[in-house]
Amino acid sequence: LKLYKGIYAGIWIIEGFVAGYGTMDMAFRFRALLHVGAHMVCFGSRTANWGTRSQNEHVAWIGRDVLLRAWEKDRQAFKGHDLQCLLW
Repeated sequence: LKLYKGIYAGIWIIEGFVAGYGTMDMAFRFRALLHVGAHMVCFGSRTANWGTRSQNEHVAWIGRDVLLRAWEKDRQAFKGHDLQCLLW
């Protein structure tokens, strides 16, 4: 929602899940990031009438970057990122 319409609800939901889970090990945190990245590529970029072709491509690229950085367990890549709440 944030990338298409500037609505922060998706970020707030993720922050709520993080707060609800409490203490999580790093492996769990990176698996969650992999899930978010896959969601962005497979669902977020393909939902009909959510945005322009350019927006869809942008969401897919960001999802790809999330997947790659999470797979590499690159914690620093998420510092200052909208998804930093999953690692910090």
